[in-house]
Amino acid sequence: MNIMSDRNYGRWSQAEKEQLNALVARYQQRNEKPNWTEISAQIQTKTARQCYDQHNILAKKQSSSDQRHFWTKREEELLLKLFKQAPYQWECIQSEFANISINQLKNKYNLLTKQIQAKTMGKLERHEVAGQLKNLLGM
Repeated sequence: MNIMSDRNYGRWSQAEKEQLNALVARYQQRNEKPNWTEISAQIQTKTARQCYDQHNILAKKQSSSDQRHFWTKREEELLLKLFKQAPYQWECIQSEFANISINQLKNKYNLLTKQIQAKTMGKLERHEVAGQLKNLLGM
């Protein structure tokens, strides 16, 4: 009998997700790395690779929701001001923001510049916007 024939390659049910979380938690309590082959043998409907991938998907969703930062107007203004003082010196800029990664700073800066650009598009031609943005940022 082929073991792979019993595997379900479709969506994960809520029961399977809960079982996966419980099995991984057992390994974490013992400070061990999960043995995906053993976990998949206990779940019986998923392969070791499917268990590994699903665990990483759930862990990524959990960590990204924990790290969500809601920007205040003051923080946005500070980011633009610091960038004007030290362009692309992300480590220096990051030192002024607690618990915000460099990637989050870059993403927010890019979003802010696009928003500024969009606001001025109605008043200026496209080629003039870049110059206005540079003037605004003092570059």
